[in-house]
Amino acid sequence: MKIHVLGAFGAELPCCNLTGFLINDSVMMDAGTITGVLSVEEQARITHVVMSHAHLDHTKGIPFMADNVIGRTKGPVQLVGAREVLDTLEAHLFNNKIWPDFTRIPSQKSPVLKYRPVVPGRVVSIGGGLKVKPIWVNHTVPCTGYIIWEGDKAIVYSGDTRSTDQIWKTASKLGDKLKAVFIEASFPNRMQQLAELSGHLTPQTLGVELEKIKGYKGPVYVYHVKSQYLVEMEREIAEAGRKNIVVLRDEMNLEV
Repeated sequence: MKIHVLGAFGAELPCCNLTGFLINDSVMMDAGTITGVLSVEEQARITHVVMSHAHLDHTKGIPFMADNVIGRTKGPVQLVGAREVLDTLEAHLFNNKIWPDFTRIPSQKSPVLKYRPVVPGRVVSIGGGLKVKPIWVNHTVPCTGYIIWEGDKAIVYSGDTRSTDQIWKTASKLGDKLKAVFIEASFPNRMQQLAELSGHLTPQTLGVELEKIKGYKGPVYVYHVKSQYLVEMEREIAEAGRKNIVVLRDEMNLEV
């Protein structure tokens, strides 16, 4: 599984892009950043956008990508997510008020975008040779993390979450098939109350969540750091003493 980190952060600054991962050149996992990094030709290769939730820092790239690739794709780009997430996009983003409804442009029969609802707990095949299993996590709006498979290898993507359980129970059952964990952490420890209120982790609660994955010693990739607290959070994560944690940066390329 080839993963290009288009955006690793939970706050956008000139140095830091919002969360978005390009998998196998054709599948986006969340879409806070697409068009600011990829050429039009690269954008036109995207066949699926898998979404954890509808917050703008995870969806901002979709409207501008749709505008860029019209007439360039072989079929509609599938927006994959829980029904509640897709309903929010339909009602509040692609509503012909905030942005044109690209699920009906250039025509209802041949749109740029197409909603593909998935049911949490069920595995589905998507593009790029991947399968995904959405699992509810504990955020302030409906949000799922994902187990993502390529062949017999799997990764876990937490989505935005504070303390949660089901995704880690599922991850613990994967055994040596689990090759990487991608987990959010947004605020430093001194801002624990804000993290709880906004549905996020800090370095100290990150450690608690990782302990829930029984027997896992593989790589852990931290994303969604609020970029204005990056130095502080890196220090706190390092002080926890876990040698397998990498705080992600934009434009990193990973092989799983």
